[in-house]
Amino acid sequence: MEWKQAMGSKERRERIKQATREGILNGARQIAQAEGWSGLTIRKVAELIEYSPSMVYEYFASKEAILEALLEIGFQQLTNAMQQASAAHVDPYQRLQAIALAYWRFAQANPDLYQVMHGMDGVTVNPELRNQAAWPTCLLVEQDLQSLLIDEQVTSPNLREDSEILWATLHGIVSLVLSQRLSQAEQIEARIQRTTQALLQGLLMTNS
Repeated sequence: MEWKQAMGSKERRERIKQATREGILNGARQIAQAEGWSGLTIRKVAELIEYSPSMVYEYFASKEAILEALLEIGFQQLTNAMQQASAAHVDPYQRLQAIALAYWRFAQANPDLYQVMHGMDGVTVNPELRNQAAWPTCLLVEQDLQSLLIDEQVTSPNLREDSEILWATLHGIVSLVLSQRLSQAEQIEARIQRTTQALLQGLLMTNS
């Protein structure tokens, strides 16, 4: 009985710690949405969630640590969204079209996270950490692109570079929309579909 009570207490403590951590991260995002990431400070987060700054520091040693945690969360969520989109199709061409749309929809729904993930709005994060967090996303694009090339009986001399071209193009479009420098943003999904189609056709022609 005492063992069960001890385990229950430990689980409750872990739930409280996790909830507090999530509260800090959500608070940071709320501040960024209102003021931009340049306005983020530990003190502001503490005031927003009604904790002392010292309590926040128990979970995150600095503002940069909060940004790094959000970066990892962002890429995890993006990868999950793209995996779900890809899994809904058998044809690799359709899978690539689907993950391109999933990429945009994630950025549209989470512009603050997207900024952290890609060092926008003055955010500075460790490049090595960003590359590590982004790797599963890169791998997903690369695998679906490889499946398309196999289906079309085409061999690419540099599959990694081809997948990076696709990702870089998507990132460019998304960045322009988020910075309000691309007109007719309401038609972005159609633009992404046309752009992805043109890129894939170009890659197939180049490597055939």
